[in-house]
Amino acid sequence: MKGYPSKFHVNTEKKGSEKTTKPKQQAKHWFSEVIMSCIYNYGKFKDKFNNIQLAVGLPNNETNLTLIKKVSDFFIDFKIHIKIYLVSKNGAIDEIDFR
Repeated sequence: MKGYPSKFHVNTEKKGSEKTTKPKQQAKHWFSEVIMSCIYNYGKFKDKFNNIQLAVGLPNNETNLTLIKKVSDFFIDFKIHIKIYLVSKNGAIDEIDFR
């Protein structure tokens, strides 16, 4: 599960100051990182568990929906079964299942 980036620093000595990187741009990097993490973990655990399922969780927002649309053909065309759970601000969860 990966959240959505803040406009402001939250953990460093810069806490409260505005980031130079825009959240939408940072979200693209976070999206890539969560997909790569999912793929790495598949390789790490595929021999330990039967029927392993790839899945990621992301905030349900326009940026992530756009990124999902851009990569969906890859997962579908190569028959890579991955589930994406989109979590809304109110806690509702929508599932996208690429098959």
